[in-house]
Amino acid sequence: MGETSSSWLPPPRPKPGGYAGALFDYHRAHPEALRLLLWEALELGEDPVPEE
Repeated sequence: MGETSSSWLPPPRPKPGGYAGALFDYHRAHPEALRLLLWEALELGEDPVPEE
């Protein structure tokens, strides 16, 4: 797993609000990660996500 994908993994049993807040904070600090996810969604369109 890459540095980016492993840097925001949730704790084993996160509370939904805490997880959502942490994920929001991560994307505010690393806008390039969200930009890449959105770009991938545009490229794939309706096609299923290939296994990584």
